Amino acid sequence: MQEKKYWKKTIFYIFLLTAVIVVGAILLIPLYWPIGLIIWLFVPSGVALFLLVRWHAKSTAYICPKCGHTFMISTTKDFLRPHLIDKKLLRCPKCGEKSWCEAVSVESLGEKTSFEKSEQDQNIS
Repeated sequence: MQEKKYWKKTIFYIFLLTAVIVVGAILLIPLYWPIGLIIWLFVPSGVALFLLVRWHAKSTAYICPKCGHTFMISTTKDFLRPHLIDKKLLRCPKCGEKSWCEAVSVESLGEKTSFEKSEQDQNIS
């Protein structure tokens, strides 16, 4: 039941972000051209996108299909890694295998998650 609530919340935040971007475009671009375009692109859109990705990174854990290890990732990784609706291409910090890991709500897992960085991730960050 918590997973369904998690996905509804995620979809709501995506629609909210889209509404902010569209309303901002309608109000700022025609009235304040070309400065309105620059403001619209970087300020509300950038801030809203950052907040959405940050929330997603803190509320989502991933399960490695190879070893079953459950782990979380950083906001930067959450933004940059390729993803599908409910999976993300990640390297497992435990087994080191790169695969499409299943995304699950942190709330549904309780305290079984860990935030681990492999040596390779520490070199990138």
